Amino acid sequence: MDLLKSILGFDEWTGKPHAFFSLHTLMVLGGVAALMAADVGERFTFKLMVDRMESYRYFLAQITTFLYIPPMFCIVGYKATQSDFIDEEVNEFPKYKFFIMAMLDLCHAMLLFIPGGKTPPALTVIFVQATVPCTMFLGWLLHNYEYTRMQFVGGILMTSGLLLGILPLLLLFPSDVFEEAEMGWHSLCFLLAAVPASLSMLYKEQALAPQPMDMYYLNAWVAVYQFIGGLLLAPLIFDIPALHLDQRISGLECLVNGVSEVRTDKCHLGLGLVLAFLVCKVALFYGVGFVLSHTSASVLYTSFTLAFPLGFLALDAYQSSGQADEDDVVTSRWMNYLSFGVVFLGLIVARMSPEPMTEATTMSAAEKEAVALLNGDEESGLRYMT
Repeated sequence: MDLLKSILGFDEWTGKPHAFFSLHTLMVLGGVAALMAADVGERFTFKLMVDRMESYRYFLAQITTFLYIPPMFCIVGYKATQSDFIDEEVNEFPKYKFFIMAMLDLCHAMLLFIPGGKTPPALTVIFVQATVPCTMFLGWLLHNYEYTRMQFVGGILMTSGLLLGILPLLLLFPSDVFEEAEMGWHSLCFLLAAVPASLSMLYKEQALAPQPMDMYYLNAWVAVYQFIGGLLLAPLIFDIPALHLDQRISGLECLVNGVSEVRTDKCHLGLGLVLAFLVCKVALFYGVGFVLSHTSASVLYTSFTLAFPLGFLALDAYQSSGQADEDDVVTSRWMNYLSFGVVFLGLIVARMSPEPMTEATTMSAAEKEAVALLNGDEESGLRYMT
């Protein structure tokens, strides 16, 4: 009932809920639908990118980070002319803290982009949910965060579902077939991306608690340091054959001219996929703000929860269509569904009783932006979109 009231909203003059078919309600429902579509689209286009441009995954991680920098500083500049939202205390915020945040985000991005191409498509959607139980555990371990019984049970269920998903891939480690062993290791790395993502969010909460700041300002500086840090990683990515990353430096030629150094790469749709991915990211960013400004955080969390099965079904269809990496067919489809079911159940249970102290630490990466947009949540200090 509270969820329905949040969707309907209240008339400012009468104080009564809007009618179900009112313009306000239809706009809110449209915003929720667009948010869910953007979330699913982001997952889908991400997997298409890293699958089709296997030799340019490092480049894709860097270019998507770089493209966020100009818009963020443009927004910061515009807001600075409209109001004094960057005060002296914010300017004095230690830049080394931005650097630490950026390095954690860089580790997260690299563990998503580079291993993402060898991770079975359906499991990519499941594994990104690992940030929820991982952040809960690290929050309890490092900061003594307290959770309700339902959140605790939900975290255990999600962890169990994630183990069901990764177990068949762990059994590929001793395989004599290099491609199978590689898929196992890459999938494990993709799952472990939740660790730097969780550490990053917890560090931001602690670092920004005494000095909350505008999310655009924070995001702009973190993106700059993350891009620079990515450049420093280039020798490691390109020049150490033992890692078997096989990354190429001609990413722009692949995107612009559709020409690849490796025949197995499919660059002719690369630019379109990158643009589609960025459009989904931007739509997701603004969709979160729209839903929060017109409804409540519970509606937002419900939207992301409902988008999870849609994303899984979309990537499962892509995997079974034969268009994905042919090595992915060695994974069991029924095991993927079992893993998804347990994780989805745990996600629902974990969000049945959100608490102010732990809401920010029980969300997956896309949902961290929700807390950043809450106007009244000055205590948490969270003003960042991952």
